[in-house]
Amino acid sequence: MRSGSCFLLVVLSMFFNINCGDSNLKPVAKVGGRQISTADFIESFGQGKPVDAVNSAGDSVKQVYLNTMIDQELELVEAENLGFDQDEALVEEYKKAAKDMCANQVWNIDMIGHFAPEEDIRATYEKMKRQVRFSEIVFTFVKNDSVDTEPDVREMAKNIHVYLKKGAAFDSLARRFSHDKRVAKKGGDRGFLKWDARKADSPLYQKVWSMKPGRISKPFKSENKYYIVQVTEERPVQAGTYEQEKPRIQHMLMSQHQMEFGSRREEVIGDIEKKYGSEYNEETINYFLLKIQEKYAGMDSMSQGQARQVDYLDGFTPEDTAKALYSFDGNNALTIGTFVRILSPIANMRRPQLRTEKNLRDVLDQIKIYELLSYEGKRRGYLKLPKIQSDLKKLKEKKMLQNLRKKMNEELPQPTEAELFEYFEQNRDTYQHPARREVQEIWIKNKSVADKAMAAIKAGERFSNAARKYNERENTQRRNGYLGLIRKQEYGVIGIAAFSMKKEEVSEILNNGKYFSIIKVLDIRPAEPQTFEEAQKSVKSDLEEKYQKNATDELLERVKAENPIKVYSNRLHATVLSE
Repeated sequence: MRSGSCFLLVVLSMFFNINCGDSNLKPVAKVGGRQISTADFIESFGQGKPVDAVNSAGDSVKQVYLNTMIDQELELVEAENLGFDQDEALVEEYKKAAKDMCANQVWNIDMIGHFAPEEDIRATYEKMKRQVRFSEIVFTFVKNDSVDTEPDVREMAKNIHVYLKKGAAFDSLARRFSHDKRVAKKGGDRGFLKWDARKADSPLYQKVWSMKPGRISKPFKSENKYYIVQVTEERPVQAGTYEQEKPRIQHMLMSQHQMEFGSRREEVIGDIEKKYGSEYNEETINYFLLKIQEKYAGMDSMSQGQARQVDYLDGFTPEDTAKALYSFDGNNALTIGTFVRILSPIANMRRPQLRTEKNLRDVLDQIKIYELLSYEGKRRGYLKLPKIQSDLKKLKEKKMLQNLRKKMNEELPQPTEAELFEYFEQNRDTYQHPARREVQEIWIKNKSVADKAMAAIKAGERFSNAARKYNERENTQRRNGYLGLIRKQEYGVIGIAAFSMKKEEVSEILNNGKYFSIIKVLDIRPAEPQTFEEAQKSVKSDLEEKYQKNATDELLERVKAENPIKVYSNRLHATVLSE
Protein backbone atom coordinates (compact mmCIF):
# COMPACT_ATOMS: atom_id res chain seq x y z
CA MET A 1 0.00 0.00 0.00
CA ARG A 2 1.05 3.65 -0.35
CA SER A 3 2.80 5.04 2.71
CA GLY A 4 -0.06 7.51 3.16
CA SER A 5 -2.41 4.67 3.98
CA CYS A 6 -0.37 3.25 6.83
CA PHE A 7 -2.82 4.77 9.28
CA LEU A 8 -5.44 2.39 7.90
CA LEU A 9 -3.49 -0.85 8.15
CA VAL A 10 -1.25 -1.41 11.17
CA VAL A 11 -0.15 -4.94 11.91
CA LEU A 12 -1.49 -6.06 15.28
CA SER A 13 1.14 -6.52 17.93
CA MET A 14 1.39 -10.01 19.43
CA PHE A 15 1.47 -10.81 23.10
CA PHE A 16 2.18 -13.93 25.14
CA ASN A 17 1.41 -17.52 24.29
CA ILE A 18 -1.21 -18.25 26.95
CA ASN A 19 -2.86 -21.61 27.04
CA CYS A 20 -6.54 -20.72 26.91
CA GLY A 21 -7.71 -23.87 28.61
CA ASP A 22 -10.34 -23.80 31.35
CA SER A 23 -7.76 -23.33 34.13
CA ASN A 24 -6.47 -20.07 32.67
CA LEU A 25 -9.98 -18.70 32.23
CA LYS A 26 -10.73 -19.16 35.92
CA PRO A 27 -10.37 -16.03 38.08
CA VAL A 28 -7.27 -15.40 40.14
CA ALA A 29 -9.24 -12.61 41.86
CA LYS A 30 -12.78 -11.22 41.93
CA VAL A 31 -13.61 -7.57 42.56
CA GLY A 32 -17.35 -7.17 43.05
CA GLY A 33 -18.91 -8.31 39.78
CA ARG A 34 -15.61 -8.08 37.87
CA GLN A 35 -12.86 -10.66 37.71
CA ILE A 36 -9.16 -10.96 36.85
CA SER A 37 -8.61 -14.24 35.03
CA THR A 38 -5.46 -16.28 35.43
CA ALA A 39 -4.70 -15.57 31.77
CA ASP A 40 -5.11 -11.80 32.35
CA PHE A 41 -2.69 -11.95 35.28
CA ILE A 42 -0.08 -14.02 33.40
CA GLU A 43 -0.17 -11.69 30.40
CA SER A 44 0.14 -8.51 32.45
CA PHE A 45 2.66 -9.82 34.99
CA GLY A 46 4.79 -11.44 32.27
CA GLN A 47 4.89 -8.42 29.96
CA GLY A 48 8.52 -7.77 28.97
CA LYS A 49 9.97 -10.31 31.41
CA PRO A 50 11.94 -13.49 30.57
CA VAL A 51 10.03 -16.73 31.07
CA ASP A 52 12.35 -17.88 33.86
CA ALA A 53 11.95 -14.61 35.78
CA VAL A 54 8.15 -14.89 35.64
CA ASN A 55 7.99 -18.55 36.61
CA SER A 56 10.47 -18.21 39.47
CA ALA A 57 8.69 -15.22 41.03
CA GLY A 58 7.55 -15.84 44.60
CA ASP A 59 3.95 -15.60 45.77
CA SER A 60 4.64 -12.32 47.61
CA VAL A 61 5.90 -10.68 44.40
CA LYS A 62 2.87 -11.95 42.50
CA GLN A 63 0.54 -10.71 45.24
CA VAL A 64 2.02 -7.21 45.13
CA TYR A 65 1.47 -7.09 41.37
CA LEU A 66 -2.03 -8.53 41.69
CA ASN A 67 -2.87 -5.77 44.21
CA THR A 68 -2.15 -3.14 41.54
CA MET A 69 -4.48 -4.97 39.16
CA ILE A 70 -7.17 -5.12 41.86
CA ASP A 71 -6.82 -1.36 42.42
CA GLN A 72 -7.33 -0.81 38.70
CA GLU A 73 -10.46 -2.97 38.77
CA LEU A 74 -11.81 -0.84 41.65
CA GLU A 75 -11.23 2.29 39.57
CA LEU A 76 -13.05 0.65 36.66
CA VAL A 77 -16.01 -0.09 38.92
CA GLU A 78 -16.17 3.61 39.77
CA ALA A 79 -15.80 4.57 36.10
CA GLU A 80 -18.75 2.33 35.21
CA ASN A 81 -20.82 3.83 38.04
CA LEU A 82 -20.15 7.27 36.54
CA GLY A 83 -21.23 6.04 33.09
CA PHE A 84 -17.83 6.45 31.43
CA ASP A 85 -18.31 3.13 29.62
CA GLN A 86 -21.06 4.86 27.62
CA ASP A 87 -18.99 7.98 26.82
CA GLU A 88 -19.76 9.06 23.26
CA ALA A 89 -16.12 9.54 22.27
CA LEU A 90 -15.22 6.15 23.78
CA VAL A 91 -18.02 4.41 21.84
CA GLU A 92 -16.79 5.95 18.57
CA GLU A 93 -13.18 5.04 19.33
CA TYR A 94 -14.28 1.48 20.18
CA LYS A 95 -16.14 1.12 16.85
CA LYS A 96 -13.16 2.49 14.93
CA ALA A 97 -10.78 0.10 16.72
CA ALA A 98 -13.08 -2.85 15.97
CA LYS A 99 -12.97 -1.97 12.27
CA ASP A 100 -9.19 -1.57 12.38
CA MET A 101 -8.73 -4.94 14.05
CA CYS A 102 -10.97 -6.74 11.56
CA ALA A 103 -9.09 -5.18 8.62
CA ASN A 104 -5.73 -5.95 10.21
CA GLN A 105 -6.71 -9.55 10.88
CA VAL A 106 -7.57 -10.09 7.21
CA TRP A 107 -4.25 -8.48 6.29
CA ASN A 108 -2.37 -10.66 8.78
CA ILE A 109 -3.93 -13.88 7.57
CA ASP A 110 -4.10 -13.27 3.81
CA MET A 111 -0.85 -11.33 3.43
CA ILE A 112 1.50 -12.04 6.33
CA GLY A 113 0.16 -15.55 6.80
CA HIS A 114 0.80 -16.27 3.12
CA PHE A 115 4.52 -15.44 3.34
CA ALA A 116 5.04 -16.34 7.01
CA PRO A 117 2.65 -19.20 7.83
CA GLU A 118 2.35 -20.36 11.41
CA GLU A 119 4.20 -23.62 10.78
CA ASP A 120 7.20 -21.74 9.33
CA ILE A 121 7.26 -19.32 12.26
CA ARG A 122 7.11 -22.21 14.72
CA ALA A 123 9.86 -24.14 12.91
CA THR A 124 12.08 -21.04 12.85
CA TYR A 125 11.44 -20.44 16.56
CA GLU A 126 12.52 -23.98 17.40
CA LYS A 127 15.73 -23.49 15.39
CA MET A 128 16.38 -20.16 17.12
CA LYS A 129 16.34 -21.86 20.51
CA ARG A 130 19.69 -23.59 19.93
CA GLN A 131 23.17 -22.82 18.71
CA VAL A 132 25.06 -25.41 16.69
CA ARG A 133 28.82 -25.81 16.58
CA PHE A 134 30.19 -27.57 13.53
CA SER A 135 33.33 -28.20 11.54
CA GLU A 136 33.61 -28.25 7.77
CA ILE A 137 35.86 -29.44 4.96
CA VAL A 138 35.37 -27.25 1.88
CA PHE A 139 36.17 -28.22 -1.73
CA THR A 140 35.96 -25.40 -4.29
CA PHE A 141 35.58 -26.06 -8.01
CA VAL A 142 35.74 -23.94 -11.16
CA LYS A 143 33.18 -24.35 -13.92
CA ASN A 144 33.01 -22.15 -16.99
CA ASP A 145 33.25 -22.38 -20.81
CA SER A 146 36.92 -23.37 -20.75
CA VAL A 147 37.39 -25.12 -17.37
CA ASP A 148 35.36 -27.65 -15.41
CA THR A 149 36.97 -29.03 -12.26
CA GLU A 150 33.70 -30.11 -10.65
CA PRO A 151 33.97 -33.85 -11.42
CA ASP A 152 37.49 -34.10 -9.94
CA VAL A 153 36.54 -32.06 -6.86
CA ARG A 154 33.37 -34.12 -6.32
CA GLU A 155 35.43 -37.32 -6.52
CA MET A 156 37.95 -35.93 -4.05
CA ALA A 157 35.15 -35.08 -1.59
CA LYS A 158 33.78 -38.64 -1.88
CA ASN A 159 37.22 -40.12 -1.18
CA ILE A 160 37.70 -37.94 1.92
CA HIS A 161 34.26 -39.02 3.14
CA VAL A 162 35.35 -42.66 2.83
CA TYR A 163 38.39 -41.94 5.05
CA LEU A 164 36.12 -40.28 7.61
CA LYS A 165 33.77 -43.29 7.66
CA LYS A 166 36.79 -45.49 8.36
CA GLY A 167 37.60 -43.38 11.45
CA ALA A 168 40.04 -40.75 10.20
CA ALA A 169 40.14 -37.60 12.37
CA PHE A 170 37.94 -34.84 10.94
CA ASP A 171 40.18 -31.98 12.13
CA SER A 172 43.30 -33.61 10.65
CA LEU A 173 41.70 -34.05 7.21
CA ALA A 174 40.29 -30.52 7.34
CA ARG A 175 43.75 -29.03 7.99
CA ARG A 176 45.20 -31.02 5.13
CA PHE A 177 42.53 -30.90 2.42
CA SER A 178 40.04 -28.06 3.05
CA HIS A 179 40.26 -25.26 0.47
CA ASP A 180 39.13 -22.70 3.06
CA LYS A 181 42.57 -22.20 4.60
CA ARG A 182 41.39 -19.74 7.24
CA VAL A 183 39.03 -22.28 8.79
CA ALA A 184 41.35 -25.21 7.93
CA LYS A 185 43.93 -23.84 10.40
CA LYS A 186 41.39 -24.49 13.16
CA GLY A 187 40.68 -28.04 12.03
CA GLY A 188 37.61 -26.86 10.14
CA ASP A 189 35.94 -25.53 13.30
CA ARG A 190 33.36 -22.83 12.47
CA GLY A 191 32.40 -22.25 16.10
CA PHE A 192 28.82 -21.80 17.27
CA LEU A 193 26.31 -20.59 14.72
CA LYS A 194 22.90 -19.08 15.48
CA TRP A 195 19.97 -19.64 13.17
CA ASP A 196 19.45 -16.85 10.65
CA ALA A 197 16.14 -17.06 8.80
CA ARG A 198 17.58 -14.96 5.98
CA LYS A 199 19.90 -17.86 5.19
CA ALA A 200 17.25 -20.55 5.56
CA ASP A 201 17.56 -21.57 1.91
CA SER A 202 21.29 -22.20 2.25
CA PRO A 203 22.11 -25.94 1.85
CA LEU A 204 24.77 -25.48 4.55
CA TYR A 205 22.22 -24.16 7.09
CA GLN A 206 19.68 -26.82 6.19
CA LYS A 207 22.23 -29.61 6.55
CA VAL A 208 23.74 -28.40 9.84
CA TRP A 209 20.38 -27.86 11.54
CA SER A 210 19.13 -31.28 10.47
CA MET A 211 22.04 -33.14 12.11
CA LYS A 212 22.68 -34.36 15.64
CA PRO A 213 26.03 -33.86 17.43
CA GLY A 214 28.67 -36.38 16.35
CA ARG A 215 27.19 -37.03 12.91
CA ILE A 216 29.19 -36.46 9.71
CA SER A 217 27.39 -35.53 6.50
CA LYS A 218 27.90 -36.95 3.04
CA PRO A 219 29.41 -34.45 0.57
CA PHE A 220 26.80 -31.94 -0.60
CA LYS A 221 26.92 -29.10 -3.06
CA SER A 222 26.29 -25.40 -2.45
CA GLU A 223 27.03 -22.99 -5.31
CA ASN A 224 30.65 -23.66 -6.45
CA LYS A 225 31.63 -25.72 -3.40
CA TYR A 226 31.22 -29.20 -1.96
CA TYR A 227 31.02 -29.51 1.81
CA ILE A 228 31.45 -32.25 4.38
CA VAL A 229 30.30 -31.09 7.82
CA GLN A 230 30.35 -32.53 11.31
CA VAL A 231 28.14 -31.18 14.08
CA THR A 232 30.27 -31.26 17.21
CA GLU A 233 28.09 -29.59 19.84
CA GLU A 234 24.82 -27.81 20.40
CA ARG A 235 23.57 -25.64 23.25
CA PRO A 236 20.34 -23.77 24.07
CA VAL A 237 19.93 -20.08 23.34
CA GLN A 238 18.00 -17.90 25.77
CA ALA A 239 14.94 -16.67 23.91
CA GLY A 240 11.60 -15.13 24.74
CA THR A 241 8.34 -16.98 24.55
CA TYR A 242 7.01 -17.97 21.16
CA GLU A 243 4.58 -15.05 21.09
CA GLN A 244 7.29 -12.62 22.19
CA GLU A 245 9.56 -13.71 19.34
CA LYS A 246 6.81 -14.18 16.77
CA PRO A 247 6.69 -10.59 15.40
CA ARG A 248 10.47 -10.57 14.86
CA ILE A 249 10.35 -13.95 13.10
CA GLN A 250 7.45 -12.77 10.94
CA HIS A 251 9.48 -9.73 9.90
CA MET A 252 12.47 -11.91 9.01
CA LEU A 253 10.37 -14.29 6.93
CA MET A 254 8.50 -11.44 5.23
CA SER A 255 11.77 -9.73 4.28
CA GLN A 256 12.60 -12.75 2.12
CA HIS A 257 9.53 -12.11 -0.07
CA GLN A 258 9.68 -8.36 -0.70
CA MET A 259 9.62 -8.80 -4.48
CA GLU A 260 6.39 -10.82 -4.27
CA PHE A 261 4.62 -8.51 -1.84
CA GLY A 262 3.04 -6.15 -4.38
CA SER A 263 1.52 -8.86 -6.55
CA ARG A 264 0.12 -10.70 -3.53
CA ARG A 265 -1.43 -7.48 -2.24
CA GLU A 266 -3.17 -6.89 -5.57
CA GLU A 267 -4.41 -10.49 -5.56
CA VAL A 268 -5.87 -10.26 -2.04
CA ILE A 269 -7.56 -6.90 -2.62
CA GLY A 270 -8.76 -7.95 -6.08
CA ASP A 271 -10.42 -11.10 -4.71
CA ILE A 272 -12.27 -9.14 -2.00
CA GLU A 273 -13.39 -6.45 -4.46
CA LYS A 274 -14.67 -9.15 -6.81
CA LYS A 275 -16.47 -10.84 -3.91
CA TYR A 276 -18.38 -7.72 -2.78
CA GLY A 277 -18.23 -5.47 -5.82
CA SER A 278 -17.98 -1.71 -5.50
CA GLU A 279 -19.57 1.08 -7.46
CA TYR A 280 -18.60 4.74 -7.31
CA ASN A 281 -21.35 7.35 -7.27
CA GLU A 282 -19.95 9.86 -9.73
CA GLU A 283 -22.57 12.51 -8.95
CA THR A 284 -21.70 12.48 -5.23
CA ILE A 285 -17.94 12.45 -5.92
CA ASN A 286 -18.25 15.51 -8.19
CA TYR A 287 -20.46 17.30 -5.63
CA PHE A 288 -18.04 16.51 -2.80
CA LEU A 289 -15.03 17.63 -4.83
CA LEU A 290 -16.74 20.91 -5.73
CA LYS A 291 -17.48 21.65 -2.06
CA ILE A 292 -13.87 20.93 -1.07
CA GLN A 293 -12.48 23.06 -3.92
CA GLU A 294 -14.70 25.96 -2.78
CA LYS A 295 -13.08 25.67 0.67
CA TYR A 296 -9.61 25.69 -0.90
CA ALA A 297 -10.49 28.76 -2.98
CA GLY A 298 -11.51 30.58 0.20
CA MET A 299 -8.35 29.48 1.96
CA ASP A 300 -6.17 30.69 -0.94
CA SER A 301 -7.59 34.20 -0.57
CA MET A 302 -6.71 34.38 3.14
CA SER A 303 -3.43 35.07 4.88
CA GLN A 304 -1.32 32.02 5.62
CA GLY A 305 -2.13 32.15 9.34
CA GLN A 306 -5.88 32.41 8.73
CA ALA A 307 -5.83 29.65 6.12
CA ARG A 308 -4.27 27.22 8.58
CA GLN A 309 -7.32 27.61 10.81
CA VAL A 310 -9.75 26.53 8.07
CA ASP A 311 -10.71 22.86 7.88
CA TYR A 312 -11.77 21.74 4.40
CA LEU A 313 -13.85 18.95 6.00
CA ASP A 314 -16.04 21.36 8.02
CA GLY A 315 -19.45 22.69 7.09
CA PHE A 316 -21.19 19.72 5.47
CA THR A 317 -24.93 19.50 6.19
CA PRO A 318 -26.64 16.33 7.48
CA GLU A 319 -28.01 15.87 3.96
CA ASP A 320 -24.46 16.09 2.56
CA THR A 321 -22.99 13.59 5.01
CA ALA A 322 -25.66 11.01 4.13
CA LYS A 323 -24.68 10.97 0.45
CA ALA A 324 -22.85 7.78 -0.67
CA LEU A 325 -19.50 8.16 -2.43
CA TYR A 326 -19.54 4.49 -3.35
CA SER A 327 -21.44 1.33 -2.40
CA PHE A 328 -20.55 -2.34 -2.06
CA ASP A 329 -22.30 -5.65 -1.34
CA GLY A 330 -25.76 -4.25 -1.75
CA ASN A 331 -26.69 -1.50 0.70
CA ASN A 332 -23.27 -0.95 2.29
CA ALA A 333 -21.79 2.42 1.42
CA LEU A 334 -19.05 4.89 2.16
CA THR A 335 -20.80 8.18 2.84
CA ILE A 336 -19.36 11.67 2.93
CA GLY A 337 -19.94 11.54 6.69
CA THR A 338 -17.82 8.39 7.07
CA PHE A 339 -15.10 9.88 4.85
CA VAL A 340 -15.01 13.00 7.06
CA ARG A 341 -14.90 10.92 10.28
CA ILE A 342 -11.94 8.91 8.97
CA LEU A 343 -9.85 11.94 7.98
CA SER A 344 -10.88 14.39 10.73
CA PRO A 345 -8.55 13.01 13.46
CA ILE A 346 -5.54 13.70 11.21
CA ALA A 347 -4.02 17.15 11.79
CA ASN A 348 -4.64 19.69 9.00
CA MET A 349 -0.97 19.91 8.04
CA ARG A 350 -0.69 16.12 7.64
CA ARG A 351 -4.04 15.48 6.04
CA PRO A 352 -4.13 14.43 2.33
CA GLN A 353 -4.61 17.37 -0.02
CA LEU A 354 -7.79 16.97 -2.11
CA ARG A 355 -7.42 19.83 -4.58
CA THR A 356 -7.87 17.64 -7.67
CA GLU A 357 -10.12 14.77 -8.68
CA LYS A 358 -7.08 12.47 -8.80
CA ASN A 359 -6.16 13.41 -5.21
CA LEU A 360 -9.68 12.59 -4.03
CA ARG A 361 -9.92 9.31 -5.94
CA ASP A 362 -6.53 8.15 -4.63
CA VAL A 363 -7.71 8.65 -1.05
CA LEU A 364 -11.09 7.08 -1.82
CA ASP A 365 -9.32 4.02 -3.20
CA GLN A 366 -7.29 3.67 0.00
CA ILE A 367 -10.36 4.04 2.21
CA LYS A 368 -12.31 1.62 0.01
CA ILE A 369 -9.61 -1.01 0.52
CA TYR A 370 -9.73 -0.43 4.27
CA GLU A 371 -13.54 -0.60 4.38
CA LEU A 372 -13.64 -3.78 2.30
CA LEU A 373 -10.97 -5.48 4.43
CA SER A 374 -12.84 -4.50 7.58
CA TYR A 375 -16.14 -5.72 6.16
CA GLU A 376 -14.55 -9.02 5.12
CA GLY A 377 -13.08 -9.42 8.61
CA LYS A 378 -16.49 -8.95 10.23
CA ARG A 379 -18.08 -11.41 7.79
CA ARG A 380 -15.42 -13.97 8.74
CA GLY A 381 -16.32 -13.53 12.41
CA TYR A 382 -12.98 -12.06 13.52
CA LEU A 383 -14.68 -9.80 16.08
CA LYS A 384 -15.36 -12.93 18.13
CA LEU A 385 -11.70 -13.93 18.30
CA PRO A 386 -10.46 -13.96 21.94
CA LYS A 387 -7.43 -11.82 21.06
CA ILE A 388 -9.53 -9.11 19.42
CA GLN A 389 -12.10 -9.23 22.22
CA SER A 390 -9.27 -8.85 24.74
CA ASP A 391 -7.69 -5.92 22.87
CA LEU A 392 -11.01 -4.12 22.55
CA LYS A 393 -11.67 -4.63 26.26
CA LYS A 394 -8.26 -3.16 27.12
CA LEU A 395 -8.84 -0.15 24.87
CA LYS A 396 -12.23 0.51 26.44
CA GLU A 397 -10.91 0.19 29.98
CA LYS A 398 -7.91 2.41 29.25
CA LYS A 399 -10.22 5.18 28.00
CA MET A 400 -12.53 4.76 31.00
CA LEU A 401 -9.59 5.13 33.39
CA GLN A 402 -8.35 8.21 31.53
CA ASN A 403 -11.79 9.82 31.86
CA LEU A 404 -12.01 8.94 35.54
CA ARG A 405 -8.58 10.35 36.36
CA LYS A 406 -9.28 13.48 34.33
CA LYS A 407 -12.47 14.05 36.34
CA MET A 408 -10.65 13.46 39.63
CA ASN A 409 -7.86 15.89 38.68
CA GLU A 410 -10.39 18.56 37.74
CA GLU A 411 -11.97 18.23 41.18
CA LEU A 412 -8.68 18.49 43.10
CA PRO A 413 -8.10 21.70 45.06
CA GLN A 414 -5.41 24.06 43.77
CA PRO A 415 -2.77 24.54 46.48
CA THR A 416 -2.50 28.10 47.79
CA GLU A 417 0.88 29.79 48.21
CA ALA A 418 0.54 29.40 51.97
CA GLU A 419 0.02 25.63 51.56
CA LEU A 420 2.99 25.44 49.19
CA PHE A 421 5.23 27.25 51.69
CA GLU A 422 4.03 25.03 54.55
CA TYR A 423 4.77 21.89 52.50
CA PHE A 424 8.20 23.30 51.58
CA GLU A 425 8.99 23.96 55.27
CA GLN A 426 7.93 20.41 56.21
CA ASN A 427 10.10 18.85 53.50
CA ARG A 428 13.12 21.18 53.34
CA ASP A 429 15.58 18.28 53.06
CA THR A 430 13.94 17.23 49.80
CA TYR A 431 14.66 20.50 48.00
CA GLN A 432 18.41 20.75 47.57
CA HIS A 433 20.86 21.93 44.96
CA PRO A 434 22.87 18.76 44.27
CA ALA A 435 26.53 18.50 45.14
CA ARG A 436 28.71 19.78 42.29
CA ARG A 437 32.34 19.94 41.28
CA GLU A 438 34.01 22.80 39.40
CA VAL A 439 36.02 21.08 36.68
CA GLN A 440 38.63 21.99 34.10
CA GLU A 441 39.28 19.42 31.35
CA ILE A 442 41.73 18.58 28.60
CA TRP A 443 39.76 16.55 26.03
CA ILE A 444 41.87 14.71 23.45
CA LYS A 445 41.04 12.38 20.56
CA ASN A 446 44.38 10.57 20.34
CA LYS A 447 45.97 8.53 23.16
CA SER A 448 49.53 9.49 22.20
CA VAL A 449 48.62 13.19 22.44
CA ALA A 450 46.97 12.54 25.81
CA ASP A 451 50.22 10.92 27.00
CA LYS A 452 52.15 14.05 25.96
CA ALA A 453 49.73 16.32 27.83
CA MET A 454 49.92 14.13 30.93
CA ALA A 455 53.73 14.10 30.80
CA ALA A 456 53.81 17.89 30.52
CA ILE A 457 51.55 18.33 33.57
CA LYS A 458 53.59 15.89 35.63
CA ALA A 459 56.75 17.78 34.59
CA GLY A 460 55.31 20.93 36.17
CA GLU A 461 53.41 22.69 33.40
CA ARG A 462 50.36 24.58 34.63
CA PHE A 463 47.08 22.83 33.84
CA SER A 464 45.67 25.92 32.06
CA ASN A 465 48.71 26.11 29.79
CA ALA A 466 48.42 22.40 28.94
CA ALA A 467 44.71 22.86 28.26
CA ARG A 468 45.45 25.77 25.94
CA LYS A 469 47.84 23.53 23.95
CA TYR A 470 46.10 20.18 23.93
CA ASN A 471 42.34 20.54 24.62
CA GLU A 472 40.26 19.63 21.53
CA ARG A 473 36.75 20.14 22.91
CA GLU A 474 35.57 23.03 20.70
CA ASN A 475 33.13 24.68 23.10
CA THR A 476 35.74 24.94 25.90
CA GLN A 477 38.87 25.78 23.91
CA ARG A 478 38.53 29.52 24.51
CA ARG A 479 38.08 28.90 28.24
CA ASN A 480 41.18 26.74 28.68
CA GLY A 481 39.02 23.62 29.07
CA TYR A 482 36.73 25.10 31.75
CA LEU A 483 33.64 22.87 32.05
CA GLY A 484 32.13 24.69 35.02
CA LEU A 485 30.08 23.21 37.84
CA ILE A 486 28.96 19.66 37.03
CA ARG A 487 26.99 16.98 38.85
CA LYS A 488 28.12 13.43 39.36
CA GLN A 489 25.72 12.17 36.69
CA GLU A 490 27.12 14.49 34.01
CA TYR A 491 29.82 13.81 31.40
CA GLY A 492 30.03 10.06 32.07
CA VAL A 493 33.36 9.01 33.60
CA ILE A 494 34.35 12.66 34.07
CA GLY A 495 31.58 13.32 36.59
CA ILE A 496 32.24 10.03 38.39
CA ALA A 497 35.99 10.69 38.59
CA ALA A 498 35.55 14.31 39.74
CA PHE A 499 33.48 13.20 42.74
CA SER A 500 36.28 10.88 43.90
CA MET A 501 38.93 13.62 43.77
CA LYS A 502 40.12 16.34 46.12
CA LYS A 503 40.22 20.07 45.39
CA GLU A 504 43.14 21.04 43.10
CA GLU A 505 43.77 17.35 42.29
CA VAL A 506 44.55 16.32 38.69
CA SER A 507 43.31 12.97 37.39
CA GLU A 508 45.17 10.36 35.42
CA ILE A 509 44.14 9.90 31.76
CA LEU A 510 40.44 8.93 31.68
CA ASN A 511 39.15 6.72 28.86
CA ASN A 512 35.92 8.43 27.86
CA GLY A 513 34.67 5.99 25.23
CA LYS A 514 36.63 6.65 22.02
CA TYR A 515 38.29 9.74 23.48
CA PHE A 516 40.49 10.70 26.44
CA SER A 517 40.24 13.28 29.20
CA ILE A 518 42.46 14.71 31.91
CA ILE A 519 40.58 16.75 34.52
CA LYS A 520 41.36 19.05 37.41
CA VAL A 521 38.93 19.73 40.26
CA LEU A 522 38.99 23.48 40.92
CA ASP A 523 36.38 23.57 43.68
CA ILE A 524 34.01 21.31 45.62
CA ARG A 525 30.45 22.52 46.18
CA PRO A 526 28.47 20.40 48.63
CA ALA A 527 24.72 20.02 48.37
CA GLU A 528 22.95 23.16 49.58
CA PRO A 529 19.30 23.94 50.29
CA GLN A 530 17.13 25.68 47.72
CA THR A 531 15.13 28.79 48.58
CA PHE A 532 11.33 28.58 48.42
CA GLU A 533 11.37 30.63 45.20
CA GLU A 534 13.86 28.21 43.60
CA ALA A 535 11.87 25.14 44.67
CA GLN A 536 8.35 26.47 44.14
CA LYS A 537 7.61 24.63 40.86
CA SER A 538 8.83 21.32 42.28
CA VAL A 539 6.88 21.90 45.51
CA LYS A 540 3.68 22.59 43.55
CA SER A 541 4.14 19.43 41.48
CA ASP A 542 4.85 17.31 44.58
CA LEU A 543 1.89 18.69 46.53
CA GLU A 544 -0.49 18.16 43.59
CA GLU A 545 0.81 14.59 43.32
CA LYS A 546 0.10 14.13 47.03
CA TYR A 547 -3.46 15.44 46.56
CA GLN A 548 -3.93 13.02 43.63
CA LYS A 549 -2.70 10.08 45.71
CA ASN A 550 -4.95 11.00 48.65
CA ALA A 551 -7.97 11.29 46.35
CA THR A 552 -7.16 7.92 44.72
CA ASP A 553 -6.69 6.25 48.11
CA GLU A 554 -10.03 7.61 49.32
CA LEU A 555 -11.76 6.42 46.15
CA LEU A 556 -10.25 2.92 46.45
CA GLU A 557 -11.25 2.60 50.10
CA ARG A 558 -14.81 3.72 49.35
CA VAL A 559 -15.27 1.41 46.34
CA LYS A 560 -13.55 -1.45 48.17
CA ALA A 561 -16.08 -1.18 51.00
CA GLU A 562 -18.90 -1.64 48.50
CA ASN A 563 -17.29 -4.40 46.42
CA PRO A 564 -15.98 -7.54 48.13
CA ILE A 565 -12.57 -8.78 46.96
CA LYS A 566 -11.65 -12.45 46.79
CA VAL A 567 -8.16 -13.72 45.87
CA TYR A 568 -7.63 -17.34 44.83
CA SER A 569 -4.16 -17.87 46.29
CA ASN A 570 -3.81 -21.41 44.95
CA ARG A 571 -4.32 -20.20 41.38
CA LEU A 572 -1.97 -17.26 41.93
CA HIS A 573 0.71 -19.67 43.14
CA ALA A 574 0.24 -21.91 40.08
CA THR A 575 0.50 -19.18 37.43
CA VAL A 576 3.23 -19.89 34.86
CA LEU A 577 4.17 -18.42 31.50
CA SER A 578 4.52 -21.09 28.82
CA GLU A 579 7.23 -20.91 26.17
